[in-house]
Amino acid sequence: MVQARVAGTKRVRRAVWWQAAVAAAALAYFGVLHLYGVNLGEEGATVFLLYRTARGEVPYIDFISGYTPAYFYFHALLFRWFGEHLSVVRLPLVAVHVVNALLLFRVGLHFAPPAWSVVPVAAYAALLPVVEVSELSFNVPYPAWYCIAWMLSSWLLLVKGQEDSRGWRWLSAGLLAGLSFSFKPNSGLFQLAFTATAAAGLLARRFEVSSLVALLAVATSVAAVFRHHLLDQHGFVFLGPFLLAVVAWIAVALSAQPPTTLGTQVGLRALLLAGAGFLSVTLPWLAVYWWKLGFSGVWRDVLFVGSGYEEHFFIPYEWSWLLFLVAVALSVSAWWLPLWLRGQKRQEWSVAILVVVIAMMVAYAALAPKPEGAEQAVISAVRRGLYIAVPTAHFVAAVGTLLLGVTRRWQALAPRLALLNIGAQALFWTAYPRSDFFHLAYAAPLSLVLLVVIGQAYSRRWARALPDRLRELFPALVPAAALAVLLVCSAPQLRVWSHVVGFLVGLTSRLEWWDTDRALVLVRADHAGQRQRDFAHTARWLLRQGARGEELFTFPDLDLLGFLVATWHPARIGYFKSGWPGHSVEAEVVDDLQRRPPRWIVTEYPPSLFFADAAGFFFLLKHWVEQRYAVQERFGSFRVWRPQTGASVPADGGGDSAPHWKRWERKTASEECNRQALLALRGSPDPVALEQWSRAWAEFGYRTWSTGCARLVLRIAGEQANARVGAVLARVRPTPESPLYTDWANALWNVAVRNLLLTWQFGGADEDAAPPAIVPEEWADMRSWFLQERDPRLRIYLAWRLAARAPIELLWEALAVSGAEPTDLASVLERGLLAARLSSAADQWAKLASRFVNLPAILPPLFLDWARLPGSDALRVIRAASEAADPATRALSAYLTVPLGQCAFCPLLRQLLATDPDASVHSAARWARRHLGCESRCTSSSDSR
Repeated sequence: MVQARVAGTKRVRRAVWWQAAVAAAALAYFGVLHLYGVNLGEEGATVFLLYRTARGEVPYIDFISGYTPAYFYFHALLFRWFGEHLSVVRLPLVAVHVVNALLLFRVGLHFAPPAWSVVPVAAYAALLPVVEVSELSFNVPYPAWYCIAWMLSSWLLLVKGQEDSRGWRWLSAGLLAGLSFSFKPNSGLFQLAFTATAAAGLLARRFEVSSLVALLAVATSVAAVFRHHLLDQHGFVFLGPFLLAVVAWIAVALSAQPPTTLGTQVGLRALLLAGAGFLSVTLPWLAVYWWKLGFSGVWRDVLFVGSGYEEHFFIPYEWSWLLFLVAVALSVSAWWLPLWLRGQKRQEWSVAILVVVIAMMVAYAALAPKPEGAEQAVISAVRRGLYIAVPTAHFVAAVGTLLLGVTRRWQALAPRLALLNIGAQALFWTAYPRSDFFHLAYAAPLSLVLLVVIGQAYSRRWARALPDRLRELFPALVPAAALAVLLVCSAPQLRVWSHVVGFLVGLTSRLEWWDTDRALVLVRADHAGQRQRDFAHTARWLLRQGARGEELFTFPDLDLLGFLVATWHPARIGYFKSGWPGHSVEAEVVDDLQRRPPRWIVTEYPPSLFFADAAGFFFLLKHWVEQRYAVQERFGSFRVWRPQTGASVPADGGGDSAPHWKRWERKTASEECNRQALLALRGSPDPVALEQWSRAWAEFGYRTWSTGCARLVLRIAGEQANARVGAVLARVRPTPESPLYTDWANALWNVAVRNLLLTWQFGGADEDAAPPAIVPEEWADMRSWFLQERDPRLRIYLAWRLAARAPIELLWEALAVSGAEPTDLASVLERGLLAARLSSAADQWAKLASRFVNLPAILPPLFLDWARLPGSDALRVIRAASEAADPATRALSAYLTVPLGQCAFCPLLRQLLATDPDASVHSAARWARRHLGCESRCTSSSDSR
């Protein structure tokens, strides 16, 4: 047992050269790639706040953020010490990624040999999502990268803390959790929960009541985080394995030999020291902010508790009960089958089973449709698989810990495996509430080690059932296969790496330096880098106009411009995702702009996909800007606004650059689908080429091209297509049985919603966003299609087209077919689209008013468009909204009156102030009365009181 206990430590010492190689490879990988690309939105949203802190602004008072103060002040010090340059925050990231890779390797060495321990390190580098043509996610200075380092360091400390009673380990673990909390609050709290669970294991060795109380407190606190989704699949995925792991942890602690080595006194001291370390880091800054903001301010504005943040940004975890059950069945079968085969001495059966499994995988890989190509198919499959594999590994490890804990031979390994599982889950919890793959990838490093441990156990078990020739080779083949798959997953990053190296040594001209004073970054030299070059041109133009030190406002997520130009921001927020912040903060921003009108405003058309609906939601801000500013210059997709006096828009679009499209010309009607050209089109959007591809698809491609390539055209169209392209795709009507039907219907739905949102962007949309005209003879076909269609995606597309061009009589007929009452969001949107051109449809809008907050970026701006029609009764609709049961709808009704600008709303607003019990409604009504001028401009006797 003693030998088993120190085996991992000896393995770490023997692997010094391996560790050096891992560190060198990570340094070469992340060090080179830190020069590439820039995420204009996400990087700007973080770097500009760090810059604002360095200039003396105070987090949560001068600007809004969901991270905690140490993150801002650490980087602010870097800016002050080394200068205000993007490399000042990127170079520390290189060091952090190298440290994370090395720590992951060291954690793996506690369970596996170096060849296996390299796998989670490779996965850490390969699985983080990237956009090959523009940016790498690990170059954005998120605090999560630092929190990973502190979590891995804490695990290495606590695995030793289980074997001796040195208090400094527990104090250090508490300090690390405090550091993590001071950068990213949820990461720190989860790390503290892991530390407390580890300490409670010491108490459990004597089965003290205090251990159960500690574990119950931790479990209850963790469950409170998932309170909104505790009883659905998220509770099962995030909490189910933890509860089982805690039971296993108690069983392991009780079976520890000798049982009295570490008892109550040591366990309580560990808890106290960890708590003291945590509080020593967090209490000082918490006390400062309690004094500045009050307890409720810290609770909501700093820690975001009760702010609704977790619900607004919630992204469901991609879970499949069927795949999970299959994974469990395969796990159980694969564990017991080699034992049966070995017992029956049928080693040839083992070989046959492995050959069949490999053949099935190869056949599926060869025959399955791959619209984006083989490389992307592998990446997508790995991503989908990890969603199931990670929680399954947590369950398997918990069961395995229980089995090891009662097996004398493996008792020394059980505590480490239990700690690995609990630590992996604590880090995995940070994937909630935004459970997209990016958040899953950075939350999974310890889970990847756990998968390696399980994979090693399975491979060794199967090796014993194989013939002698394969027995020694098989355990080495499994990590080699995993590394081969990860190599495919990292292909986009490796291509970028080769381009950067080639550029630096003068062998390629694919890249060019980003021409800015405050960033040393390489971008693509072709059309794929046009947006980033236009951004740099915008910054240079502002600098030439003397913008440095002035005030600049950007929308919806272009704060990086403020850092590059060294401007001040007139408001507390520059990040405008639809619904976050809410209208109360939007109203605050409008007030800030009115008090300190910025000299320039910069917006983007079209905005990035994530912010496509922002302009529709922030209608107050849009109204304020368009009333006072006009576009003066355009640089690609970026528009520079100045106060209206003297502002003009260059006829040719202005700016330092203009897009230069590469056209795809179809030579013959039988030409094969060129997948590489399509993938290039996805990376470098080109409306002219996309329209040509779509026409080819509609004329012959949907019949003659391969299914995968035909699907790819539809997916790109859904992402990029203008209204004309949508009309082209609608000429073909695949049946629901067609393999193209789902992608086709999704494409038309996306075309409708995307181009509808484009009509509400700041400054208005271009002509391509409006549905094309329909000749009279086509109306009968459109009418028949709409009346018979049952797919809500296609009905939305048809309603959008009808609303733009159809005769009024047809709109009323379509509205009647939609039903008396909308039953779901799709029917609500459909009725809103159809009623948007009917000035006498006030009764329809009054019914939709209660659903405004359900489609907050579409229904309110649709209503505002309708309310501006001659003869529309907007007051009736506003009154219906003000009487809704939901206070959010009543508050929204008050805000909607401002862009309408009519004094007739003042009595209704005064009534809301007098009778509504909700404070948020009072605030909205008071703000709206002030901006409508109910006490000054609107001076009728009914409003003067």
